[in-house]
Amino acid sequence: MNVPRTTTIVCTALVVIGAVLLVKPQLLAARLFGAGSSTAAAAASLRLAEALAGAFVAMGLAGVSGGLPRPWPGRVRLLATAVAFLLLTHCLHDWMVDDAGITFAYSENLVRGHGLVLHPGLPPEEAYSNTLWLLWLALLRWCGVPMAVAAKWSSLAIGFATVLVLHRALDQGRSAAAWLLASLVLLGAPQLVWSVSGLEHGLQGLAMLLAASLPWLSSRHAAVWIGIVLCVPVLVRPEAPLAVVACFLVLVAHPSVGRDWRVRLRAALPVALLPFVAWTALLAFRLWYFGDPLPNPFYAKAGEATFLSLLNPFGGHWHYLTSWAFGSGVLVLLPSLLAALRRRPLPLPIALALALLAAQAVFVLYASDWMGCWRFVAPALPCLALLVGWASGARDGVNAVDSEGDSLPERAERASLGLPAVAAFVLVLGTTSQYFAFLAAPTTPLAVVATIGGEIKRLCSDLGSADPLLAHHDAGGTSHDAGIRLLDLGGLGSRTIAKNIRDPEFLRRYILDEQRPEFVFGVKDRFAAGASRFWADPRFERDYVPVEFVAQPLLQSDLCHVRRDLLAQPPRSTRIRVIRREGLAARVVVER
Repeated sequence: MNVPRTTTIVCTALVVIGAVLLVKPQLLAARLFGAGSSTAAAAASLRLAEALAGAFVAMGLAGVSGGLPRPWPGRVRLLATAVAFLLLTHCLHDWMVDDAGITFAYSENLVRGHGLVLHPGLPPEEAYSNTLWLLWLALLRWCGVPMAVAAKWSSLAIGFATVLVLHRALDQGRSAAAWLLASLVLLGAPQLVWSVSGLEHGLQGLAMLLAASLPWLSSRHAAVWIGIVLCVPVLVRPEAPLAVVACFLVLVAHPSVGRDWRVRLRAALPVALLPFVAWTALLAFRLWYFGDPLPNPFYAKAGEATFLSLLNPFGGHWHYLTSWAFGSGVLVLLPSLLAALRRRPLPLPIALALALLAAQAVFVLYASDWMGCWRFVAPALPCLALLVGWASGARDGVNAVDSEGDSLPERAERASLGLPAVAAFVLVLGTTSQYFAFLAAPTTPLAVVATIGGEIKRLCSDLGSADPLLAHHDAGGTSHDAGIRLLDLGGLGSRTIAKNIRDPEFLRRYILDEQRPEFVFGVKDRFAAGASRFWADPRFERDYVPVEFVAQPLLQSDLCHVRRDLLAQPPRSTRIRVIRREGLAARVVVER
C-alpha cells in the first residue's frame, strides 16, 4: 500500500533529526537537560541523547516502510522497536542493581557446591524469591559464562523476545500508529531499567504477555499452554498466584471458551492446576531445604502491607502508581482505551491482559519500594502495550478504496494522525524524563556496594581480622563480589532480623551482644538500624569506634564504625591512623 504523504513527511523528518543528533548529540542533551547539575547528570544526558537519536532514526524508517510489499512493513517495525530497546538499554550497560548480586551469590555458591547459601558456611536461608531466574543463571554459570554477562545477555534476549511476542500478537493488520503507541508504552522507563537490572522482572513481564497473547498465537490447547507459561511467574515472583487466579476466572467467564459454564470450567482447569503444582512444589522445597515455606523478603517487606492502604486512591500507597502514570504520559491514552474496552465481548487475549494488569496492581499494597523508577510497574508494561496496540488506530487495508480512488485506511490514517502523534510526543517526553532521572542517579549499583565491601574487608584485614562480619543493609555486592560475611540489616540475608524487624529490643541484643560484627556500615534511619536505633545504645558507643575514609565518597555514611577490640594492636598498614584520647581509641582515619 502507499504511505500517506503526511506520514511520510513526519517520518522522514524524524530520520533527518535523528541523523543530525547522532552527529551532534550535545544539541538534544543541552536542550532537554542543560549541562546537568553534576558530572554524572551531564554524562547521562549525553548517553540518553545518543540513544534517542538512534531510536528516532529506527522508528522513522519503520514509519515509511508501509510502502514495502507485505510482510516487510511488519518486519521493519519489529526490527525498529528491537533496535530502540537495545539502544536505550545500552545506557545502562555498566549498571546492575545491588539486589541482583544476592541472586548471583546464591547461583555462584550453588555451582561451587556450597548449596543455596548467601555466603559459604552460613546456614541455608532464602534471601531471594526468584527461584527459576536463580537456576537459569546457575546453569549459565555452570557452562562457564561469567555471572554478570549471563544476567545482562539473558535480560537483553528476554527483552527482544518480549518485543517479538508483542509484534506477533498485534501483527494482524494493525496500523503503523497503533504499533508505534504500543512500542512507546512497552519501552517505558520502568521496562528499560528493570528489564536489564539483573533481576527477574523482564522474565515476569514476558511470561505475562505470552500468557495473554496465546489465544491469538495458538488456538489449539491454549489453556494448557497458558497454564505452562504461568508456571514461570509463579517460580519467580511471590505475588504471581494472584495472576493465575485472575486468568482462571477470565477463562471460566469468557464466552469464547464455551457456552456452558461447566464446559468453560473444565477447559480452564489447566490454567489453575499446572501453576498450582509448580507453586506447591516450590513451597515443599522451601520447607524441606530452608525449614520455612516463605522467603526472607516476605518477612522483611510484607509486614506493613494492609488493605486499608487501598482506601485512599489519591495518595498513600496508590501514589506509587499515580506518580508513574502522570509522569509517563500514559494517561493521554486513557480515553481511547476506555472507548475500546466498551466493546463486548472483549477478545480473550485482551480480557486476560486486563486480568493480569489487575493482579499486578497488588504492588500498591506494599508499604514502599526504595528502588527507583517503579520496578513493580515494569512487568505490567508488556500487557499494557498489548491493550494499547489493540485499542489504537485502524487496521491496515489491502485493496479497499473510496470513490475518489484513495485507500480507505490511508484516509483514516490521515484523519487520525493528529491524536497518535500527540500521544506519541507525550509518551516520549514522559519516558525520557523518567529515564534520565534514573540515569543521573541509578539505584544502588552492584559495583558501588562491591567497592564498599572490598574496602571494608581490606581495612579489617589490616587490623588483623581475616574473616570479618559486616553489618550492612546491602547484601549483593558485599556477598557476591567482595566475599565478606554479612549481617544483613535489611533482613533479606538474615531471617532472624527479617522476622524481628519490629522488635527493637531483640534487634539491639541480637546485633550488639550475639553477632558483634567487626564493622558496621550504613544509614541510621532505615532498615534494622532505624527500627532498633542500636547505634544510640551505650553498648555501641562502648564497643565501636567511628571510621573516616579520606577521599573515598562511597564510604561516607551515617554509620561507619569498627569494633574497638580490633584496635588493640597497631595496624599493619601505615595508611591507617588511630586517633586516641586519654589512651582510648576515639577515631580511625583511613587514607586512600
